[in-house]
Amino acid sequence: MLVWYVVSSLRSGETPPETAVATSRFLGLALVPLLLIIAYAWAVSRATTYTITDRRVVIRLGLALPMTINLPFNRIDTASFHADADGTGNIALELAPGNKLAWFVLWPHARPWYLATAQPMLRALPQVQGVAQLLARVLAASASAPVAIIPQLQDQQHPAKLASNRPRAAASA
Repeated sequence: MLVWYVVSSLRSGETPPETAVATSRFLGLALVPLLLIIAYAWAVSRATTYTITDRRVVIRLGLALPMTINLPFNRIDTASFHADADGTGNIALELAPGNKLAWFVLWPHARPWYLATAQPMLRALPQVQGVAQLLARVLAASASAPVAIIPQLQDQQHPAKLASNRPRAAASA
């Protein structure tokens, strides 16, 4: 929008100094919502707690209106994770058929581009490999399925499947 504004100002006959002054005002106004979004993201990251118990995954979120999302293991169909080079990463939880959550309720803890079937996502975990192994073990134990732990993903473009609650399904992290 800023480029469009500069081009349209110059084409309408304004001088470059006039365009620069007008653009700096426009840029100042554009920075306000960007700073608000950054402040909101920081506050959400500080206020969110992920808990993995022996029976469920609990997501506590919310700033003004705190909310708790309780995901029992029998409602989680599969889990997958993606690790970045620095060891941080995300774990996405795919819910079993018939279990739905609203994407707007989960946001910003919803997996991107999965709008119709929203998937909860544990975001920006500092040691995602260890958390993925823990989650794979407890999901496999709750499904009475064998679990195989894979130390590190070679292909970072495709998330690894952690576990499935389907009987006799292998889990890997």
